[in-house]
Amino acid sequence: MGKKIIVFGSINMDLVVSINDFPKPGETILGKHHQWFPGGKGANQAVAVFRTGGNVRMIGKIGDDHLGKIVINHLRGERMDLQGVKCIREEVTGLAIINVNSLGENNIIVSAGANQVWPETEAELNDLLKGYDMVVLQQEIPLRVVKSVLKIAKAQGVHTILNAAPASEDILPSLKYVDLLIVNEVEISVLSGMALADIPSITEAVIKLSGACSNIIVTLGKDGCLVFADNEFNGVPSYKVKVIDTTAAGDVFVGAVATRLSEGERILDAARWATAASALTVTKLGAQASIPHRNDIGKFILESGKG
Repeated sequence: MGKKIIVFGSINMDLVVSINDFPKPGETILGKHHQWFPGGKGANQAVAVFRTGGNVRMIGKIGDDHLGKIVINHLRGERMDLQGVKCIREEVTGLAIINVNSLGENNIIVSAGANQVWPETEAELNDLLKGYDMVVLQQEIPLRVVKSVLKIAKAQGVHTILNAAPASEDILPSLKYVDLLIVNEVEISVLSGMALADIPSITEAVIKLSGACSNIIVTLGKDGCLVFADNEFNGVPSYKVKVIDTTAAGDVFVGAVATRLSEGERILDAARWATAASALTVTKLGAQASIPHRNDIGKFILESGKG
């Protein structure tokens, strides 16, 4: 098992509604069916680290409602370290309403609930990070916490991975504390302040941000990802699969990258493996329900002829 990873992030219950097409403003449409799945970017990434073989601890918040009980019981089934998951009294568990169209594309509305309640002081965050080699963060929790954890982690020599989603320009001053930034096309557009239309423009945006963070991965959906590491650009192609639901694809990519980096892999090699993990994820409905295990990823790569 690799180095110790700690994930700070959101924990949600996802309500997934399958539809033919996204509704227009003011339009009412009929969904085909709906299902409930445990989710949240933080929890998804922690589960992805665990299922891909990483040594992980989850830090997050749930509400003291029935959804919180369901989510925590599901996470306990993963048998990972959940001592850092706290129940916030008189608060609701985070809820994500996810519409998935016939192409597997989604749009998402998140009601943060307990995810926005982080009373920890900097001293307490400092204590939580002690003994860990790598920290993984996203931005569905207060940016104050994200910024503090990044700064403290850097001071402790903890390797930092930031998935800047949802994107906010407010995180820009903290990119100097980030060892690896992982974003999609929309997020790097927000962070760079550039309108992006193609790979050359995305490359230009990466170069613009690389002054603050020297390692950046831009995920490109069906087109794989673009990796900037060791002052070098490399494209990683994706796999051709039947897309059912893209909801957790990005989170699985982040978790899989973290696992491989914790085992000593180079960023480019970790991204190649994570691309396979992400491709497997979109073949199933739901967030954590779709996250593959390590053996499944290895089998998938071999069967694809890329192993």
